[in-house]
Amino acid sequence: MIYLSYALDGASYVEQLDRELREAGLEVWSASREIFPGDNWAQATGEALETADALVVILSPALGTSPWVESEISYALGQQRFKDRVFPVKLGEWSGMPWILRRFPSYAGAPAEVARQIAMALGAFTHLDAVARAGAC
Repeated sequence: MIYLSYALDGASYVEQLDRELREAGLEVWSASREIFPGDNWAQATGEALETADALVVILSPALGTSPWVESEISYALGQQRFKDRVFPVKLGEWSGMPWILRRFPSYAGAPAEVARQIAMALGAFTHLDAVARAGAC
């Protein structure tokens, strides 16, 4: 399962990326879709991180002020199952990538393209690949 980590200023992009990843056949956890008023936010995110095996971090200006995103990144980097499965996604022209994420390939662009690239990196053959191949014929 892919865990989407983001600050609130990236919520609109995350909703689109979440949809594209799920349409590509991937299982995705996003707080905006999974947590409801009255839910224990810390418990829900902790349980999701414990079952996730990939992390997509949306890099946005508010990221630097989000202790939750920092904790999610730290957790993932400390778990072997996330090895080579951390995907920093740059939102816009912001260039403040945390130093710890600079060792990973980063992604940018439209949610559909980023979802396709992440699916390929995870080794998932998706309907997006089939559509891309059909268009090439």
